[in-house]
Amino acid sequence: MRRHRSQTGEHKIPSEVLQDVQQADLIKYGLIPEFVGRFPVLCALQALTEDELRRVLTEPRNALVRQYHVTFAQSKAAFHVTRGALRAIAGIARDRGTGARGLRSILEELLRDGMFEVGQMHLPADAPEPDIAAGLLDEEGVTNRTGLRLFHDQAAFRKALEQQDELRDYTEMEGALRPPKPSPERVHQKEEWDEPPQAAEVM
Repeated sequence: MRRHRSQTGEHKIPSEVLQDVQQADLIKYGLIPEFVGRFPVLCALQALTEDELRRVLTEPRNALVRQYHVTFAQSKAAFHVTRGALRAIAGIARDRGTGARGLRSILEELLRDGMFEVGQMHLPADAPEPDIAAGLLDEEGVTNRTGLRLFHDQAAFRKALEQQDELRDYTEMEGALRPPKPSPERVHQKEEWDEPPQAAEVM
């Protein structure tokens, strides 16, 4: 049977091979027949692909990247993760074998120092503009483990986005995070999906 070696040095059976496992295979593995006979259906779970891990980072309502957008906004700072960085983060999670559960720890490693520089997480509405205007996590910051690039003015941040062809993605994300205006008939109706993403918990 073909096996792959993970980053930890352990041999792993490819998930597509597990799709063909039968009751006889479980018995041969060591499970007693009486126990195996209680399983009417056998179903093998497949590891998430790199593209699926990337979607986990951005598409759910309370996705990790959305949480960090809200966290930085509370400090009056912009935030963006480039497409290349998302692919690199998903690749690290895949190579580690940690799946979607390992995405937060990877992001924390990359963003920790930059988030410390941003400063207080909750500023009053009348507070002056912060020294750090924005943070950008690109593919180079992920692969080289340099983490977040900090900008002291929005102009430099937007210029960096334009250079990496990311300005449209940033604008779309910012628009998606704005709470929708309620219609008159729903002013007094509160729905779960109307609530904006929560800020990321700092570990």
